[in-house]
Amino acid sequence: MQIIDLSREVKSLKEELIRLRRHFHRYPEAGSREVETALFIAEYLKGLGLRVEEKVAGTGVCALLAGATVGKTLLYRSDMDALQMNEESDLPFRSTHQGLAHACGHDAHMAIALVTARLFAEKKEKLRGRIRY
Repeated sequence: MQIIDLSREVKSLKEELIRLRRHFHRYPEAGSREVETALFIAEYLKGLGLRVEEKVAGTGVCALLAGATVGKTLLYRSDMDALQMNEESDLPFRSTHQGLAHACGHDAHMAIALVTARLFAEKKEKLRGRIRY
């Protein structure tokens, strides 16, 4: 088994992770209504070269990253929905949608999932197996 050291790449994507998390935080959507969120995620994953399925069970997004050789499949999932509550914050990236807020951490989960997809997409020639998002 070959181990891939991603520590340098992870550190280099810190600003990307922050940018993505703040984007999702700014534009929360209620469960089963994550239309813009799903579109954003799908376009990001397509840009990485992943095969993307949209509108899964309504607003879901699934993607497949195939490694260079056959192997096991790893599943990575993330919730997209926001909470129905007002955000009381002065942050520059606070919720712009009245009555909705990512006070649950799903904004961070989505950002982590996308950055993880990017890391592995850039290393797919070294991967054995598949990753489903």
